[in-house]
Amino acid sequence: ARVCEALAAAHRRGIIHRDIKPSNVFVARDEQGSEVIKVFDFGVARLPSQDNKLTRDGGLLGTPEYMAPEQLLARDVDGRTDLYAVGVTLYECLAGVVPFEGSFGEVLLKSSTQPVPPLRQKAPQVTAELATVIERALSREPDARFADALALAQALRKAAPATAPGSLLG
Repeated sequence: ARVCEALAAAHRRGIIHRDIKPSNVFVARDEQGSEVIKVFDFGVARLPSQDNKLTRDGGLLGTPEYMAPEQLLARDVDGRTDLYAVGVTLYECLAGVVPFEGSFGEVLLKSSTQPVPPLRQKAPQVTAELATVIERALSREPDARFADALALAQALRKAAPATAPGSLLG
């Protein structure tokens, strides 16, 4: 949820990260010892004044396993593209694997033609409510995902409240 809040702040400024993945999310501690989530590596981020799709040389931006279908297909991206990557990251954290693996072409084909393997098949300990939230973030069509990062954060908090550490386990 805190990653989503960080993304919401970027999205409000017109910045789309385009490369959310576990290695770009860090948990740190502030001076009081409280956990602080940091989102790093905005190196391929789309700024408000930039092209949505391609680098200057025509190459796609991002890590294929975490890229939304519209990003893999070099279509327009928006904040919902980052929500897909959050979904992949959560899926991997809970299941130990990303939904679609392989070469760039294999990931492109699978993510644009196959349903996401149900999270609970890979991680049966995850509650149905949390699996539903993550799988919605992984919807092929952006319009089927959450409207924005704050809506995803709210759904995650409802599905796995911080007050119940084992709440994501059935």
